Amino acid sequence: MPGGAGLPGGAFLFLISALIAAVVGFCASPDPDELSVVMFFGKPVRMEPPGLHFRQPSPIDEVRLPKVTRQNVIAIGMRSSEVTRAFAQYQRKGSR
Repeated sequence: MPGGAGLPGGAFLFLISALIAAVVGFCASPDPDELSVVMFFGKPVRMEPPGLHFRQPSPIDEVRLPKVTRQNVIAIGMRSSEVTRAFAQYQRKGSR
């Protein structure tokens, strides 16, 4: 037999690519600053810490990865940068 025994080249490459797609589709890996929220048909069911986790395919399980260590700061009533302070001083000097 030409080509030897086993699967033909095209079928082998198809099986390898299907295996890689399945592994990528069934895994979720949040970063250290993220917490994965697993939603089963749109309803949040559990939260998982950072690391490699297995899940069901995309239409059934959906994984959202919010950043949980980021701090959102809104400064109200104060100047937060040197540029703003310099601009305010410039305005005060120009109004005299």
